[in-house]
Amino acid sequence: MKIVANYSPSIELKHLDEILFCPTQTSRHGVMPFEDMLPALNSIKAKKVLVWDILMVQKDFDTAKAFIEKIDIQLFDAIRVQDLGALEYLKVHFPHIPVQFNAETGYHNAKSLAALCESHDKLEKIIVSLELSKTKLSEIMQVLDKYSVRFEIMVIGPLLLFYTPRSLLSPHFNKNADGFITVTGKSEETPHKGFRIIENQHGTFMFHPKDHLLLDYLDEIEKIGIKDIRVDSNDLYKNAVDYINNRDPKDLEKIKTSRPHIKGYFNVNKSDALFSKLKNKHFLKKEDGFVGEVLSSQKESYLAIKILKDGLKIGAPIRIVTPEGKEKRVTIKKLWNSRGDKLQSSTKGSLAFIDFVKGVSKRSFVYNNQRP
Repeated sequence: MKIVANYSPSIELKHLDEILFCPTQTSRHGVMPFEDMLPALNSIKAKKVLVWDILMVQKDFDTAKAFIEKIDIQLFDAIRVQDLGALEYLKVHFPHIPVQFNAETGYHNAKSLAALCESHDKLEKIIVSLELSKTKLSEIMQVLDKYSVRFEIMVIGPLLLFYTPRSLLSPHFNKNADGFITVTGKSEETPHKGFRIIENQHGTFMFHPKDHLLLDYLDEIEKIGIKDIRVDSNDLYKNAVDYINNRDPKDLEKIKTSRPHIKGYFNVNKSDALFSKLKNKHFLKKEDGFVGEVLSSQKESYLAIKILKDGLKIGAPIRIVTPEGKEKRVTIKKLWNSRGDKLQSSTKGSLAFIDFVKGVSKRSFVYNNQRP
């Protein structure tokens, strides 16, 4: 398997087969201008790839084209793009240079990936989506086996959930000296929190609180037909590369204990599990004892419950089922209405308040019965 990673002066490059150069001019996560990368470009012997993966309106596209036309493109062995316009531009104006396409978002079936394979004679690699299970990836690889295209998947690194070219944070926060804004966000509808949100010159990005980790599945990834694996974590880079080369469990354990990680969709398609929860009796068959739905959850303060059927009363045990299917069991110690008046019980159609319950979010269902 070939190891791919972003260029950084802080990491050792000798074990890499392919190095991604991410200048601020064309890369959404770039932290170095192209000019500062020139010494390394002239000295590194491994395969060198220019990353051009920003989302672009026409003005940005024109700026990026001007940059591509200005630099010595022969310094690179390939260019990695994510925009179909960029792919077509390279096909017309630089038909000799190999191209890699980042299909991590929006390409979830064999037909769309086959269309990419047929779109450019110099397409040498496709970076596959992290939202595909190993079963689905295996099916896709079998269909695409006839094309002379390599495939890559990220095996460790931050999991991007959302990217827009718009500046969503700068109206509310000041940029640091490097032109970045970094904050932490949480969901208003679920208990989930710790989402890392970053804004730079190319837009706003939101990442999952946990990093993505597939190092446990290297043999399965290779068996499927994916031969290139990307290490997207500078601080865990050495441990990751050592594990890939030596398969020493100690290196993997260091990674796993460094911070929380998730396996994403590779081993189990979690959307299937979610739909199972959405279809089960917790959510669709409002079973015996159903009281109502949580309309608001104010941390350390209250739960606001819309009473849709049976009422609540002081001292009664209740069961709360979250949108994720988790159950919380509590006994009502205090009950009040929207005016703050204390209640002994509530009635159908009213809005009732009880003490906050940790882990319960908006859209949770409330039941009077306590099942064993």
